[in-house]
Amino acid sequence: YPKAKATDVVRGFFASNKPKSLNQMHKGNSRENSDQYYIGNLVSSTGNFRVYLYLKTTGTSVAIQELRFDKE
Repeated sequence: YPKAKATDVVRGFFASNKPKSLNQMHKGNSRENSDQYYIGNLVSSTGNFRVYLYLKTTGTSVAIQELRFDKE
C-alpha cells in the first residue's frame, strides 16, 4: 500500500480491534544485521492476533517493510 492507504488500513484495524495488551515473543536482526523484526501477541477487544513487524533499514532511515496481524 502507499503510505496514506497503509495508515488508513492500520487505523481501521485498531478502531475495530481495540488493543488490550501486546506481549513480545521474539525480536532480532536480519542476517546482515541491518533490518529488524518483531513478533508478538496482541490481545484485543475482538480476540488475539499474532503481530509481525519487519523494519527495513536503508542508510540512516528505517521504514516499515511489513506489518501483519494474523487472527489466532
